[in-house]
Amino acid sequence: MDYVKTSITPLIDSILDNVKDASAKEAILNYFIEDVSRYMRYMEEVSPSEEKFNSQIYAEITQITDETIAKGKQLEHTIGHKVTIKKIKEVFRTLVGNWAYKGIIVKRGFEKPRGYPGDYKILEWIYDNVPLSKGPGLYYDTHFLDNEYAAAVRNRKDKMKEILANFVERSNLKAIRILNIACGSCRELKQLFTDKNFKPTQKIEFNLVDQDEEALGFCKGFLKNSPRIAFNFLQQNVFDYIKNGNKYSEILGKQDLVYSIGLTDYLPDRVLKSLLLFFFNLLEPGGQLIIAHKDIDKCNSAIPDWFCDWTFYPRNENDLLNLIDKAGLRDFKVTVEREPSKVIFFVTISKVV
Repeated sequence: MDYVKTSITPLIDSILDNVKDASAKEAILNYFIEDVSRYMRYMEEVSPSEEKFNSQIYAEITQITDETIAKGKQLEHTIGHKVTIKKIKEVFRTLVGNWAYKGIIVKRGFEKPRGYPGDYKILEWIYDNVPLSKGPGLYYDTHFLDNEYAAAVRNRKDKMKEILANFVERSNLKAIRILNIACGSCRELKQLFTDKNFKPTQKIEFNLVDQDEEALGFCKGFLKNSPRIAFNFLQQNVFDYIKNGNKYSEILGKQDLVYSIGLTDYLPDRVLKSLLLFFFNLLEPGGQLIIAHKDIDKCNSAIPDWFCDWTFYPRNENDLLNLIDKAGLRDFKVTVEREPSKVIFFVTISKVV
């Protein structure tokens, strides 16, 4: 099959029509004709259709996928023009989608049926770490789950469970109020409450916020009120906290712990600073605000980006700490810790008594 003539060339032309620089045009042309066409030819030849997982085929698909994406990342740096780069990725997804989107997990990551990346269901699949597809999709699901970003997300959940358990255990409060922002599937809570070592003596009220009614409904299915633990499920959009801060401060009330582990990467600086101040002001004296963030210096998010159009605001630890310093907080101290892979770091902002 002549991919250059039948598939690639017309799509490349749609990119090159708006590129004036000759060297950029050559780089784009070479990437698709040499690297992407090689990738497509390999996938056509190997045609992994059997249901049983073949480790040799998986190793080959992983290698050629990683090589092709790495060349794409180099092209990004060469081009440096956001609109052109966006178009390049769109064409890439069009060309490889015949195989990649046979992966149920990869397809949902790309299609975003809940309207945003990383919804509660795909998070559950990442946590379960079990591919859902057959044939070519089996290999793409496995590759997605094996990606260091997916592994770090699993670690993030475990780390947050540990932090919550320690906070409750060390607290001298008779009643604790905890606010979880963009709660998603609440897997860290599900695991916390099934942990036999977690035996709180205080009354705990969890306020779980998410914009997605379906995610909240999912959490309601396994989080039940008990004599000592209560749950409030709040369908709210965090952008409304910025528009109507006073209103939502009254609705949410004072909190002893506010945390969010899957939101801050998607927020621009201006929005994140405003939300940090809003959440910090909800804290009781001695309370803590905890946020998790991917470290751009350590996180290779190219796979979710190129296949699923998942983009994050790139920050490292110093970037986030500088942003916190500029957010208008008063009387606070900051500590930082990381999950085992070091890809995701947790910043704890404590309100000084």
